[in-house]
Amino acid sequence: MPGMKEVVIKMKMTPHTWVRKIISEDPLQVRILDCRSIQGKDGVIELFEIRTDGKNVDKIIEKLKKCGEIYDLEILDKDYRRGEIVGTLKTTHCDVCKHFTHLPDCFLGSADYELRDGYVYWKLLLTNEDLKLLLKKFEEMGVEIEIEEMSSYEHHEDSLTVKQEQIVKLAWEMGYFDTPRRISLKKLSEILGISAPTLSEILRRGLRKIVKEYFEKVSRRKR
Repeated sequence: MPGMKEVVIKMKMTPHTWVRKIISEDPLQVRILDCRSIQGKDGVIELFEIRTDGKNVDKIIEKLKKCGEIYDLEILDKDYRRGEIVGTLKTTHCDVCKHFTHLPDCFLGSADYELRDGYVYWKLLLTNEDLKLLLKKFEEMGVEIEIEEMSSYEHHEDSLTVKQEQIVKLAWEMGYFDTPRRISLKKLSEILGISAPTLSEILRRGLRKIVKEYFEKVSRRKR
């Protein structure tokens, strides 16, 4: 899609009330992998990853269950050795999220919370027009932000579409390509809000393009 930008926006840790609560006492790394509006409801569904000390995994899960800003919590994976928790939740307590999830051509790469400096870093892929709308909305809300990085998104005709790239990346991060798989096709399709057959076809086409691009690069290097 022409005119798209890859942007990293830095802001004070205001968007997620639930994140502020669970990091208040424990040394955690929190990353929002995907965020989507809930159709017909005032809220968002988020796919999250939390990294902590392996001994704290069950403690953090209990804090999530008791957090009043969260509902429909589902833990998809927990790894005591790596101290990793992956799951989905719904919340109405993220004013910033509501705005970019309703923009038609805005995609979340990730939202990383840094406990050491109290900031959240949003990595977004969006059009120039949607960026202007988002910045205007932040200004109206009184949210102070800094644009840390911004670059043009290079898309080639034979490359993955934005949607394919986002879905394949998310499938990889969620462990769909691991052996054994950490998440099933059915569960991943539920998170993404698309049917399992549609997701399977998107992944198949996406992987075909990735493999094609890889071998074309190898071929060019050998010439």
